[in-house]
Amino acid sequence: MRKIMMISLLLVLFISGCSRTNEQKYLKDFDYFIKTIEENYPFLEMSERLSNLQWEKAKKAARDKVESCTSMNDFENIIDGVLEKLHNGHTQRIQDTQSLMYTMKLYEQSFAKQPRDYRYQMIKKLKTKAVYEHYGFDEKQFCDYVLPNAATDENVTVNAKALLLDGQVMYIRIPKMLSLETSKKDEEMLASFLKANQSAKALILDIRGNGGGNSLYWSEMLLPKIVDKTITVTSYVFLKDGEYANMIEGERITDMKLPNIRFPKSEFSQFSHGIVGDMKVVPAKDSIRFKKPIYLLIDENVYSSSEMLANFLKQSKAATIVGGVSGGDGIGSDPVLFALPNSGIVIRMAICLGVDEDGNINDEIKTQPDVHVKSTTVNEVSTKEDVCIQTTLQLIAAHGK
Repeated sequence: MRKIMMISLLLVLFISGCSRTNEQKYLKDFDYFIKTIEENYPFLEMSERLSNLQWEKAKKAARDKVESCTSMNDFENIIDGVLEKLHNGHTQRIQDTQSLMYTMKLYEQSFAKQPRDYRYQMIKKLKTKAVYEHYGFDEKQFCDYVLPNAATDENVTVNAKALLLDGQVMYIRIPKMLSLETSKKDEEMLASFLKANQSAKALILDIRGNGGGNSLYWSEMLLPKIVDKTITVTSYVFLKDGEYANMIEGERITDMKLPNIRFPKSEFSQFSHGIVGDMKVVPAKDSIRFKKPIYLLIDENVYSSSEMLANFLKQSKAATIVGGVSGGDGIGSDPVLFALPNSGIVIRMAICLGVDEDGNINDEIKTQPDVHVKSTTVNEVSTKEDVCIQTTLQLIAAHGK
């Protein structure tokens, strides 16, 4: 009986010890998570100003939960809860193995010849025992992993839709920003459509609902087939002085030629370095060199690389923007990935504060339409029932008078 009691007591002590060890690991990971957010995430101060984020209160409440956390599932939920308060589409926990392996392999292969690039460097930091165990793969499996061929015939389908409205207005709808490899059929179709209708009185580009993808779709494929001259837009990205932000090289802010910053100096003072960049679109050999009015339809779902297009056309005044306010966060670079050292959880995080030529934070101001439309809902059945399209046709008619 004593043996049984002794064994039971040892089991209780062992389980209790394991539980305390896990709690300590979770606390250490949580503190590293918070430190990494505070030292690198570019929108923290903006969120406190705009969305009533009470960061100190939120992180204390979350840490209190971690202190009594006993399972990985509970810890992941706490991490998710903190990330949700940031309200950023580029910042979330990587939840599945396939997504992580795909992103790691894509960056590793894409930047193998640029070993100083931050995307290559951060993949090296993710190759840890903790990450492998958390996501259920090992170094050999990662080495053997082959990226799926996105450019196979079954994946290369027509994404865009093009038609002539009222017999005299070109209309092109783009639901996704595909990669150049998977947009070949779009390119063929659009080249033919634009050439056949280059005498049209106006062009409508519709990117409502387009959450992003690859910006090369519009900067190297679509717009070069349309524009009649080179268009250049200057933008700025600013970075903090944290471990991951410092992986992106740039000029010290004190050495930069800056725009007229239109957000609080207290927020701008959080940044240490930055990059001035010019986005340039050059007419292609097969460009129709369209000189007539161009209109861009947007809504709140326009985000990331599609927001980059909206901002580009707005800043350059190359198109009239119609619809609703966009989703923002289109100026910058790829998010970073960082791992929590004990649990191996990987977080995807926005890293750049994108600022436009006017000195506004793109994720704050977003892209404001020149013509606001109450209903921005896409009517896939009938363009005649689509308020945005009909409003734009009225603008075109008025412009022609």
